[in-house]
Amino acid sequence: MRVKKDGSPCNWRKPHSLEVFWSQVRKTKTCWLWTGVRNKKGYGTFRGGKNKVLVHCFAWKQYKGKWPEKKVLHTCDVANCLREEHLFEGTEADNTRDMLIKGREARGERSGAAKLTWKAVRKIRKSTRSQSDLADEYSVNQSTISAVQNFRTWTK
Repeated sequence: MRVKKDGSPCNWRKPHSLEVFWSQVRKTKTCWLWTGVRNKKGYGTFRGGKNKVLVHCFAWKQYKGKWPEKKVLHTCDVANCLREEHLFEGTEADNTRDMLIKGREARGERSGAAKLTWKAVRKIRKSTRSQSDLADEYSVNQSTISAVQNFRTWTK
């Protein structure tokens, strides 16, 4: 996406009124939640000219007086939160580090690529059958069975 000298997206228009923008925010005891349109990942969006703008980035601009230089991340892990105290600037690496520290990564059954369940993993680890037989039974590669049995994968 192209940006202007001030860091704003090209074709950007301010919302008709900041009052209208903030009227779509519901303040709770912890987070300030965007109640308007959200994308597939749950982040609030609105149209600024031809571009969709992430509302937490727009809120950052309102708080700091300039567009963020990096990503705007959430300490609260609530995608549609706009509360200033919950937002911080960081890189993709910072975001990944934060996710790992908080244990939010998709591991085990939560992974979209998982072919096994924890129940199957426990059975595989107790089994005395060959890795090839187990691989056939669970429709995975023998190397997957080996990694499970040797605790290289499916660790807590």
